[in-house]
Amino acid sequence: GYVSVQIGKTKRIYTAESPQRIRLMHEKRLGQFNAMIPWLESMRSAPQPLPGVRFFETRRELETWYLQKLEEYGGRSYSIIGNQKDWQKLNQGFLERVYKVLKEKRIKVKLLFSADSPEPAKSYYEGGERTIKYLPKGYEFRTTIDIFNEEILLVAPELRAVGVLISIPAMRDVFDALFRMLWDGKRVKS
Repeated sequence: GYVSVQIGKTKRIYTAESPQRIRLMHEKRLGQFNAMIPWLESMRSAPQPLPGVRFFETRRELETWYLQKLEEYGGRSYSIIGNQKDWQKLNQGFLERVYKVLKEKRIKVKLLFSADSPEPAKSYYEGGERTIKYLPKGYEFRTTIDIFNEEILLVAPELRAVGVLISIPAMRDVFDALFRMLWDGKRVKS
């Protein structure tokens, strides 16, 4: 905008713009910017809501979060809707650490497993406060849903993103109500 160019057949001619034209051009741009200032200020000062979603891309990242969550969750309870086959595919050392923390922190767990889930390992029951119920045949799935007091964790080991943590209270409440409805209608595995 400071120089105008005229292109001829064999040469280009550059001519400086008048200072008045450059001043008007900048005043116009400054006016446009000044009109945006209230909007920019409101964006800067407004609290940005957290999206309430976190993705776990690797099993290691998921395992680290899960163990830390349990360490902080002492004395409380949570619910799981899941498939035991998928958990058995995970690192057995990880599962043993989970069982140990559940026992040490006195965390109660209600598990609602899909019909095709095998019986958990004996070590799962030792010293823990866990109750298991099974869905009827025909209700089989791959994803596991852990319903904590503040959030839900969706674990899908076959997908690229191993897990999704959702910290949106309304969504957590829906999953909790769904779990309680299913739980109340199922028998305890003996």
